[in-house]
Amino acid sequence: MPSGTSASGQDQFRNPEEVDLPGLYQLDHEAFGDIEGYPYFVLRQLFDIHRRDFLLLERDGILRGYALAVHSPGDVHASLLALGVRPEFQRHGHGLALLDAAVHHAKDAGARRMDLVVRPDNVSARRLYKRYGFRVGGFLADHYGPGRDRIHMSFVID
Repeated sequence: MPSGTSASGQDQFRNPEEVDLPGLYQLDHEAFGDIEGYPYFVLRQLFDIHRRDFLLLERDGILRGYALAVHSPGDVHASLLALGVRPEFQRHGHGLALLDAAVHHAKDAGARRMDLVVRPDNVSARRLYKRYGFRVGGFLADHYGPGRDRIHMSFVID
């Protein structure tokens, strides 16, 4: 996704550079915790493979959140692999701005549907996705291992 701004004109979106990896790792762990956050080597691999699919949100030079929506050419499905906002910047519209930018990025790449999984106890994220138009597709018991259930949600992109 090319760099740009949100509809509010205040948020700056851009793809990450290698120098952003330590800050992105820190943001990921602040947003998701040490257990749910990506290990550094996984984040590095995702960066190497999907750099153009990462979307960083900055305001006033501060990295506030990120999204990672991947799409394979020729496929109609995209996957939202991550959407995280630093705790101190949550409930300020950053999640919605990132989600909207990620959906548009996937649409521009040719996707017609976006899928994601979310923790059942992540009520604020589930509320955001539902408000955006995502629909629950099912419950995935132990999806990421024992006790790490997820809810599958999908969105039809117009």
